[in-house]
Amino acid sequence: MRLFIVGAALLLFTTTSAAQSRWTLSAGPEWQPYLGGQFLGGRMRGEFDLLKPDKPFRLRVELGGYWEPTQDRFGTSVIDGSTYSQTRQTVDLSFGFSAAVTPLPRARFAPYLTLGILARQSWIRGAYARFPSGGQPTYSRFSGTDAECCSSNYGAFWVAIATP
Repeated sequence: MRLFIVGAALLLFTTTSAAQSRWTLSAGPEWQPYLGGQFLGGRMRGEFDLLKPDKPFRLRVELGGYWEPTQDRFGTSVIDGSTYSQTRQTVDLSFGFSAAVTPLPRARFAPYLTLGILARQSWIRGAYARFPSGGQPTYSRFSGTDAECCSSNYGAFWVAIATP
């Protein structure tokens, strides 16, 4: 709640001269709604406008990262009723380009359509245990890396603050 109040106060007191930068830096928590809104980790991202941000068309390059502390999960499988336990930690780096079109480039609040491509490299490690009812438990450790190139991470219509 405090973050919302501080964000609203900053929005009201922001001037157009302070919004002339081509850089956008953001950081915040990440959570998954299907895990009951559980906090997973933190994401940081920096974006740089390749074109001046006062035009209807925008082109940005972005670099970001994600860190998830070691987390434990316990549950029951909906498939066979067995219980499981999982411990994991994840880190990733991402690089991409995004383009946006807005009909009101100089408005304080403006609708825009955005589309982008992203390359992401992830590292994960952890352990998994499964306890079937009446059966032998299974234990496994895992670690690995995963790379995604040219995956679309956008493609939505947003209403947000547009920097003049």
